Amino acid sequence: MLLSSVLFHNSYPYRAHDYIPSAITRPAHHVAENEAWMKLQEIKMPVFKVICLSVKHHGQANAVHTAIIQNIQFWEHLAEPMAELLTILSNEYDYPQLGDEVLREIAGMNFGGQDTKGPRNYARFLIKYGESCPRLVMKQLSLLLSQLDSEVRL
Repeated sequence: MLLSSVLFHNSYPYRAHDYIPSAITRPAHHVAENEAWMKLQEIKMPVFKVICLSVKHHGQANAVHTAIIQNIQFWEHLAEPMAELLTILSNEYDYPQLGDEVLREIAGMNFGGQDTKGPRNYARFLIKYGESCPRLVMKQLSLLLSQLDSEVRL
C-alpha cells in the first residue's frame, strides 16, 4: 500500500507510467546496439515497433530523441537504421514531430575539426532520412544549411 501511494502520488517525480515503457524500450535500444542483429529484418522491425509505440502511445518522445542522437553519434552502424526508424514513425505511426526535433538538434550542432566520426555518421543519417522523407527534411533545410559551412570535411 505504501509503495503504490508513493509511486502514484502526483508530486513524486517518477511515476510507474514512466517506468514501464522505459523498462520495455531500454532492452530494444540495447538490441539495436548490436550491428549483426540490426541487419536482420525479423529483429530490426520489432525493435522499431516497440520504440514507435512507446513514442506514439506512451509519451517517450524525449527519451527516444536522446537515444537517437546518441546512437547516431556513438554507433556507426546505427545512422541509417535511425533514419529508417524516424521514417517508419512518420509514415506508419503518423508522428513526424520527432524527426523534426532530431533535425533541428543536428542543425544546431557544432563539430570540431578533430572529430570526423560523428559528422560522418550524421551525414549518413541525413542522406538516408532525406532519401526516405524528403518533405520532412525540406521543411528543416534552412536550418541544416548552416552545416555546409562546418569546418569538418568528410
